Amino acid sequence: MTNKDTILSVEHVSMIFGGLVAVNDLSFEARRGEITALIGPNGAGKTTVFNCITGFYKPTQGMMKLTRSNGETYLLERLPDFQVNREAKVARTFQNLRLFSGLTLLENLLVAQHNALNKASYYTVGGLLGLSHYKTFAAEAKDKARYWLDRIGLTARADDPAGDLPYGAQRRLEIARAMCTGPELLCLDEPAAGLNPRESDDLNRLLLSIRDDHNMAILLIEHDMSVVMGISDHVVVLDYGKKISDGTPNHVKNDPAVIRAYLGVEDVEEELAAIDKAAAKTAATPVVATAPAAKAPLPKLASEFKSERVNIPPPPVLKLPDEAMPARAGSASAGSEKAAPVKAAEDKKPAAKSATRKAPAKKVPAKKAAAKAPAKKASAKAGKTSKKGGRS
Repeated sequence: MTNKDTILSVEHVSMIFGGLVAVNDLSFEARRGEITALIGPNGAGKTTVFNCITGFYKPTQGMMKLTRSNGETYLLERLPDFQVNREAKVARTFQNLRLFSGLTLLENLLVAQHNALNKASYYTVGGLLGLSHYKTFAAEAKDKARYWLDRIGLTARADDPAGDLPYGAQRRLEIARAMCTGPELLCLDEPAAGLNPRESDDLNRLLLSIRDDHNMAILLIEHDMSVVMGISDHVVVLDYGKKISDGTPNHVKNDPAVIRAYLGVEDVEEELAAIDKAAAKTAATPVVATAPAAKAPLPKLASEFKSERVNIPPPPVLKLPDEAMPARAGSASAGSEKAAPVKAAEDKKPAAKSATRKAPAKKVPAKKAAAKAPAKKASAKAGKTSKKGGRS
């Protein structure tokens, strides 16, 4: 017979990020030997609650009290994150796999026991010297790892890398690694995410066996309602960081607040009551006849503006007195007579300039000038000889 006393008590916990209230005045209990499911729509604050319990966040207000089987009590909001696992014995898994994919399955489970092995080796000194005390603890750690490999059905693949396992087997290995830390409260964040129906059934059997065989308190976040309703003893429902339902699975799944949070269906009775109330108020109000209000004129169209522009009369034509008309004509003719000689004079000036210009000299090519030069020299010599002959 299991002892179902309270192991975790969450009282009036709130977590505020700036102006965002992620968790609002949350209170619930988790009992030993029970699976408590924390469910709600996306963004309801479930993972934030896990982060507060396991030391990743420090809540803005509230208290989280954990009572171990030996009677020791811990206030989780005051503990450093590493002491939440080492001292308070709280273990968790994450939404995404956090295995060491390059290590074997056995090595992954041995890594989870590093606290006990370090203490047994006197922080590596005993391991280096090969003390018998350390060898005893190392053998016990391997036996514990093989035990959990057998519980999850992966003993045959103990020496295979963890990254080579199927997704469902990696999920079970992660739970086994958390159990190797020796927890009293196991927190599982969406362990069935991405699993097919057969793998979900294997997970259900594993969690039920952990609960029954080890009297383990399991706190579970899950969206798969077949898993939640199949294995949970106690269900807490969150919506926008606030608890809206708390009780057994049968009570929760029939709660109208839960149905409204998941499906967005408004309460029909409340809506009908509001409609009836509005109709009764309208009927009770006396109707007073009032004159219809004058309608404001509509803006004019472009065609209307165009027609208005066409209908505008032309401006009046100004007429000068008859006495001023001849004077203006005479002055205009006199001005034209004066302008004519000036124009004629301007036409003559370019002609005179063109008459005085000289015709440009013709340029003789260089070759013809060089050919004429010897002929001139020869004629000059002939003239000199003729003069000499006359003198003689």
